[in-house]
Amino acid sequence: MHPLIGARRLRAVAACAVMASLVVAAAPAVHAEPGGERGQSPSRSQRGAGQMPAAAFINPMGSRPITATHGEPGSWWFQGRHDGIDYDADTGDLVRHACSGTVTYAGSKGSWAGKHVIVKCATGLKLTYAHLSRVDVKKGDSALLGARLGAVGSSGNVTGSHLHVSAELNGRSVNPAKYIPR
Repeated sequence: MHPLIGARRLRAVAACAVMASLVVAAAPAVHAEPGGERGQSPSRSQRGAGQMPAAAFINPMGSRPITATHGEPGSWWFQGRHDGIDYDADTGDLVRHACSGTVTYAGSKGSWAGKHVIVKCATGLKLTYAHLSRVDVKKGDSALLGARLGAVGSSGNVTGSHLHVSAELNGRSVNPAKYIPR
Protein backbone atom coordinates (compact mmCIF):
# COMPACT_ATOMS: atom_id res chain seq x y z
CA MET A 1 0.00 0.00 0.00
CA HIS A 2 1.24 3.48 -0.86
CA PRO A 3 2.23 5.44 2.32
CA LEU A 4 0.08 8.45 1.36
CA ILE A 5 -3.02 6.32 0.99
CA GLY A 6 -2.47 4.86 4.47
CA ALA A 7 -1.98 8.37 5.93
CA ARG A 8 -5.17 9.58 4.22
CA ARG A 9 -7.13 6.69 5.66
CA LEU A 10 -5.74 7.37 9.12
CA ARG A 11 -6.72 11.06 8.86
CA ALA A 12 -10.19 10.08 7.61
CA VAL A 13 -10.68 7.71 10.56
CA ALA A 14 -9.54 10.42 12.98
CA ALA A 15 -11.90 12.96 11.37
CA CYS A 16 -14.80 10.50 11.66
CA ALA A 17 -14.03 10.00 15.35
CA VAL A 18 -14.04 13.77 15.94
CA MET A 19 -17.33 14.18 14.04
CA ALA A 20 -18.90 11.28 15.96
CA SER A 21 -17.97 12.90 19.27
CA LEU A 22 -19.51 16.19 18.08
CA VAL A 23 -22.72 14.42 17.06
CA VAL A 24 -22.96 12.54 20.37
CA ALA A 25 -22.39 15.78 22.28
CA ALA A 26 -25.07 17.55 20.24
CA ALA A 27 -27.69 14.78 20.27
CA PRO A 28 -29.32 15.58 23.66
CA ALA A 29 -30.02 19.18 22.57
CA VAL A 30 -31.75 18.00 19.40
CA HIS A 31 -34.24 16.04 21.52
CA ALA A 32 -35.16 18.94 23.80
CA GLU A 33 -38.72 19.07 25.13
CA PRO A 34 -41.25 20.61 22.71
CA GLY A 35 -41.92 24.26 23.40
CA GLY A 36 -38.28 25.18 24.08
CA GLU A 37 -36.79 27.39 21.37
CA ARG A 38 -33.16 26.34 21.18
CA GLY A 39 -32.35 22.83 20.03
CA GLN A 40 -36.02 21.91 19.59
CA SER A 41 -36.75 19.24 17.04
CA PRO A 42 -38.70 20.65 14.10
CA SER A 43 -42.43 19.92 13.91
CA ARG A 44 -43.72 17.35 11.45
CA SER A 45 -44.92 20.12 9.11
CA GLN A 46 -41.46 21.74 9.16
CA ARG A 47 -39.60 18.55 8.27
CA GLY A 48 -42.08 17.16 5.73
CA ALA A 49 -43.37 13.61 5.61
CA GLY A 50 -40.03 11.94 6.37
CA GLN A 51 -38.53 11.55 9.80
CA MET A 52 -35.51 13.80 10.47
CA PRO A 53 -32.45 11.94 11.81
CA ALA A 54 -31.85 12.42 15.54
CA ALA A 55 -28.44 14.05 15.09
CA ALA A 56 -29.19 15.99 11.91
CA PHE A 57 -27.54 19.19 13.23
CA ILE A 58 -24.63 20.32 15.39
CA ASN A 59 -23.60 23.77 16.56
CA PRO A 60 -21.15 25.24 13.98
CA MET A 61 -19.34 27.22 16.71
CA GLY A 62 -19.31 24.76 19.62
CA SER A 63 -20.01 26.59 22.87
CA ARG A 64 -19.59 30.16 21.62
CA PRO A 65 -22.26 32.53 22.99
CA ILE A 66 -25.09 33.83 20.83
CA THR A 67 -25.07 37.63 20.66
CA ALA A 68 -28.14 38.26 18.46
CA THR A 69 -31.20 36.06 18.11
CA HIS A 70 -33.65 35.48 15.26
CA GLY A 71 -36.37 38.12 15.11
CA GLU A 72 -34.55 40.58 17.35
CA PRO A 73 -35.58 44.14 16.39
CA GLY A 74 -33.00 46.70 15.31
CA SER A 75 -32.61 49.51 12.81
CA TRP A 76 -29.25 48.13 11.64
CA TRP A 77 -30.89 45.04 10.07
CA PHE A 78 -32.21 45.21 6.52
CA GLN A 79 -35.84 44.36 7.35
CA GLY A 80 -35.83 45.80 10.87
CA ARG A 81 -35.53 42.33 12.41
CA HIS A 82 -32.59 39.95 12.58
CA ASP A 83 -33.07 37.00 10.20
CA GLY A 84 -30.63 34.61 11.86
CA ILE A 85 -28.46 34.06 14.90
CA ASP A 86 -25.03 35.58 15.55
CA TYR A 87 -22.22 33.83 17.40
CA ASP A 88 -19.53 35.81 19.18
CA ALA A 89 -16.20 34.72 17.72
CA ASP A 90 -12.79 35.99 16.70
CA THR A 91 -11.55 36.35 13.14
CA GLY A 92 -10.04 33.05 12.06
CA ASP A 93 -12.06 30.83 14.43
CA LEU A 94 -13.08 27.56 12.76
CA VAL A 95 -16.64 27.25 11.41
CA ARG A 96 -18.01 23.72 10.98
CA HIS A 97 -20.89 22.40 8.87
CA ALA A 98 -23.99 22.30 11.10
CA CYS A 99 -25.63 19.69 8.83
CA SER A 100 -24.89 17.23 6.08
CA GLY A 101 -25.92 18.18 2.56
CA THR A 102 -24.56 20.06 -0.45
CA VAL A 103 -22.82 23.42 -0.78
CA THR A 104 -25.00 25.47 -3.17
CA TYR A 105 -22.97 28.71 -2.98
CA ALA A 106 -19.50 29.66 -1.74
CA GLY A 107 -18.08 33.13 -2.34
CA SER A 108 -18.96 36.79 -2.03
CA LYS A 109 -21.98 38.45 -3.60
CA GLY A 110 -24.10 41.33 -2.37
CA SER A 111 -22.97 43.65 0.38
CA TRP A 112 -24.55 42.45 3.62
CA ALA A 113 -23.11 38.91 3.89
CA GLY A 114 -19.57 39.41 2.58
CA LYS A 115 -17.86 36.05 2.12
CA HIS A 116 -20.48 33.41 2.78
CA VAL A 117 -21.53 29.81 2.20
CA ILE A 118 -25.02 28.41 1.57
CA VAL A 119 -25.65 24.74 2.30
CA LYS A 120 -28.78 22.79 1.43
CA CYS A 121 -29.04 20.28 4.25
CA ALA A 122 -30.19 16.72 3.60
CA THR A 123 -33.28 17.64 5.66
CA GLY A 124 -34.29 20.35 3.13
CA LEU A 125 -33.25 23.29 5.32
CA LYS A 126 -30.91 25.87 3.72
CA LEU A 127 -28.30 27.39 6.01
CA THR A 128 -26.34 30.55 5.20
CA TYR A 129 -23.05 31.16 7.05
CA ALA A 130 -22.13 34.84 6.59
CA HIS A 131 -19.28 37.31 7.27
CA LEU A 132 -16.52 34.72 6.84
CA SER A 133 -12.84 35.63 6.53
CA ARG A 134 -12.08 32.44 4.62
CA VAL A 135 -14.18 29.94 2.66
CA ASP A 136 -12.80 26.38 2.60
CA VAL A 137 -15.49 24.82 0.37
CA LYS A 138 -16.79 25.32 -3.15
CA LYS A 139 -20.16 25.02 -4.86
CA GLY A 140 -21.11 21.38 -5.37
CA ASP A 141 -19.02 20.05 -2.47
CA SER A 142 -20.61 17.60 -0.05
CA ALA A 143 -21.23 19.18 3.33
CA LEU A 144 -20.28 16.65 5.99
CA LEU A 145 -21.65 17.16 9.49
CA GLY A 146 -18.92 18.74 11.62
CA ALA A 147 -16.40 19.19 8.78
CA ARG A 148 -14.50 22.46 8.22
CA LEU A 149 -16.51 25.05 6.25
CA GLY A 150 -14.39 28.17 6.68
CA ALA A 151 -13.33 30.76 9.25
CA VAL A 152 -15.10 33.54 11.13
CA GLY A 153 -14.52 37.06 9.89
CA SER A 154 -16.03 40.50 9.54
CA SER A 155 -16.70 40.70 5.80
CA GLY A 156 -19.81 42.43 4.50
CA ASN A 157 -22.02 44.80 6.47
CA VAL A 158 -20.93 44.21 10.07
CA THR A 159 -19.75 46.05 13.16
CA GLY A 160 -17.26 43.38 14.22
CA SER A 161 -16.11 39.80 13.88
CA HIS A 162 -18.84 37.16 14.32
CA LEU A 163 -20.61 34.30 12.54
CA HIS A 164 -24.13 34.92 11.25
CA VAL A 165 -26.24 31.82 10.51
CA SER A 166 -29.65 32.16 8.88
CA ALA A 167 -32.04 29.41 7.80
CA GLU A 168 -34.66 28.99 5.12
CA LEU A 169 -37.22 26.22 4.76
CA ASN A 170 -39.60 25.94 1.82
CA GLY A 171 -38.63 29.43 0.66
CA ARG A 172 -39.23 31.25 3.94
CA SER A 173 -36.96 32.44 6.73
CA VAL A 174 -37.09 30.29 9.87
CA ASN A 175 -35.31 30.47 13.20
CA PRO A 176 -32.07 28.43 12.88
CA ALA A 177 -32.04 27.97 16.68
CA LYS A 178 -34.98 25.57 16.26
CA TYR A 179 -32.64 23.20 14.47
CA ILE A 180 -29.11 23.97 15.65
CA PRO A 181 -28.44 22.88 19.23
CA ARG A 182 -27.01 25.43 21.58
